[in-house]
Amino acid sequence: MKTKYLTIYEDIKVYDYGYKIFHKLRDLDGITSEMINESFDIDLNIQSCKDAGESTGKSGSFFFFSYDRRFIIKTMFQEELELFLEHIVDYLKHLEENPDSLLARYYGVYQI
Repeated sequence: MKTKYLTIYEDIKVYDYGYKIFHKLRDLDGITSEMINESFDIDLNIQSCKDAGESTGKSGSFFFFSYDRRFIIKTMFQEELELFLEHIVDYLKHLEENPDSLLARYYGVYQI
């Protein structure tokens, strides 16, 4: 699996894990980059940032909803990330073969 990164400033890099696999998944579901960028427009998400909170689950993950509630950002601990990335090819295969699957759709995994 490949990882690429984008340097925003000299000190800030965004790592995009499994970008080819997630691109395929977004294509399967008709999700475009424009749709994601629009949903996470910074000016429209200020209130969502203020309203975001920790889950009540055991993991303590942080959830952030886009202002239009179409997408969610969920934080992961390193162990969860490694486990998910180990199975990402099987995850894509399952969703390709089972388009009506009730599994949550992940459209990207990033690290800042």
